[in-house]
Amino acid sequence: MQNYIKTHAPKYITLPDTKAYHNTAVYNSIFGWKDYYVMNRFIFSHRINDFNSDNFRAHEPFNIHTYYELLFPIQGKIRFFCENQVMEFRDNIFEFISPFHLHASRLLNDSSYERFVFYFPKDIFSEIDPNNLLLEKFMSGETVFFHYNSDYNSLLMLLNETEKQLQSDHPLANIIAYSNMIKIIGLLNHHAVPISKSKPSIPPNVQALKSYIDENFLSIENTSQIAKHFFYSREHISRLFSKHYNTKITDYIAKKKIDHSIRLIKNGTSICNACYQSGFQNLNSFTKAFRATIGVLPSKYQKSFYLKDDPPSKEKK
Repeated sequence: MQNYIKTHAPKYITLPDTKAYHNTAVYNSIFGWKDYYVMNRFIFSHRINDFNSDNFRAHEPFNIHTYYELLFPIQGKIRFFCENQVMEFRDNIFEFISPFHLHASRLLNDSSYERFVFYFPKDIFSEIDPNNLLLEKFMSGETVFFHYNSDYNSLLMLLNETEKQLQSDHPLANIIAYSNMIKIIGLLNHHAVPISKSKPSIPPNVQALKSYIDENFLSIENTSQIAKHFFYSREHISRLFSKHYNTKITDYIAKKKIDHSIRLIKNGTSICNACYQSGFQNLNSFTKAFRATIGVLPSKYQKSFYLKDDPPSKEKK
């Protein structure tokens, strides 16, 4: 979870307030919420913001990261995106985002957006659940959006209790918060129902634009190339994409390339080859984009990944 802290460091007001008595670091965001880094295991946050079209993009751009994210939206006029799945906010839903899945949200109308968020690594429950049975239902990544088919208020009570404990001076607050997270995951296993892939009314030409990028991002060098394909101006396609997906088209392409490079590195491809096979023109631009997106240099990510797994087989020459 240090990657999360590193990539979000510019968005924190001060150094963390460390509560040594229950091993929790509290990071105050410039956006008004607190990130609780608990036991060096997971990050918990309760976020409430009044958004409009001008300030929303800075908070909720297209994102990709190396850890899991569990999002419980409480209120807001929001549309959620993850890979090719789309869902508009409704009661009793949650989103389970796997590592390296591109995801974002879009503000549909000016509104207050409230949500609870957990960020955690795959091995968070390794000591009590070495076979990852608690997360097995969600780890395939095939389904991102789920409906909670039981008393949602009971779930909200656990989330609120977790926040209350982390705000307190109780010496066992971290243990209680960790225990609550286990309870929450357990409840989700019993009562979560996958929501079939649904696509709200995104205009066909915008869907076609995204599909073209998803299929050709490795060879796309600039927006002029895309504009030429659709017989639009660069300005027009940039406005279209930004309006419906809440991110710049160039940022989306860059993150698609980084996602591809990570998959190559995980399969044993060298950093140099991963750079060029992912559509980057040089190692400098690749390294800069990788660090900005993932929070560490490609070489450090490669080393940390292979510490957990068997060394990769050498590439064929």
